[in-house]
This record gives sequence, structure tokens and C-alpha cells, in this order.
Amino acid sequence: MRYLIDGYNLLFALELEPHPIEYSREALIEVLIEDLNKLRMRATIVFDSGSTHLGSIPHLHDRNGIEVVFSPHGMCADSYILELIEGAKNPKDVVVVTDDAELRASSQALHAKPLMCEPFLQKMRQKNRKKHTPTKHTPHDPAYNEELRRIFEERLE
Repeated sequence: MRYLIDGYNLLFALELEPHPIEYSREALIEVLIEDLNKLRMRATIVFDSGSTHLGSIPHLHDRNGIEVVFSPHGMCADSYILELIEGAKNPKDVVVVTDDAELRASSQALHAKPLMCEPFLQKMRQKNRKKHTPTKHTPHDPAYNEELRRIFEERLE
């Protein structure tokens, strides 16, 4: 499975304390890279370029095996994610992580699997438990979101 993560959508779903967006984005990237690599999950985190990237081609960073992409100037992350699905050898092996209803519907129409942010975070939590540290929390415990929030807050200070 390859995960295409709507970066800002996941960031806003976490409802972090207000900080400059660059710091929050970087904290999210760092935590995701750590967890995704630990779980050996293939992923691309896609962000809208805004004023970050003014080129006509996407700006790609390989961060410890996880791709971090800023969409081409003038193209939103959602459109770029749909292009990635269209270019995939087997779209059925692509999971799109977003709470955006339109992107979920469009990705499903292209035969990718949409997954909302909260279930994605729960899935990562469950995989982390199985592979690394047993916990006393129930599988539907929101502790993982709180843990991410705490980590982000610490890294932003």
C-alpha cells in the first residue's frame, strides 16, 4: 500500500494550538516520518505550494524514505494527489488520507481507497502497539491524537 496524505488537511484535523504554519507543518512531517518509517509504510505527504514553491513542477523532498511534496504553483494539493492516483500502476493499492469529502469521493472514483484522518491515526497507533510497545489503551482510545499533539507542541516550543 502507498499512502497519499493530504498534509494540511491532516494538520488541521489535529487541532493543534495556533503556531506559525511552517513550524506546525515541520512538526507534523517529523512525527509522520518517524512513525511511517517505524511501521515501514510507504507514503507521500502532499502540501499546497502557496508561496512556498513558485515553480511549475512539484517540489519534492525525500525525507528518510518518505516523500514530502509541495504541489506545482497554481495547483492545489488535492489536484496533485488525484494526478498521482491517475499515474499509479495500480490505484487500488493507493490509500488517500484526508477529511476532504470531495477528495475522498474523487479518489474513490479513481479506484483508490479513501481514509479519513482519525481512522488513519488510529491505524498507525494500532500498528505501533503491535510492533513495538504494548499499551493498556483500547483500540479506539484517542490517546494517539493527544500524544501527537503533545509531541508537536514540544517541537514547536
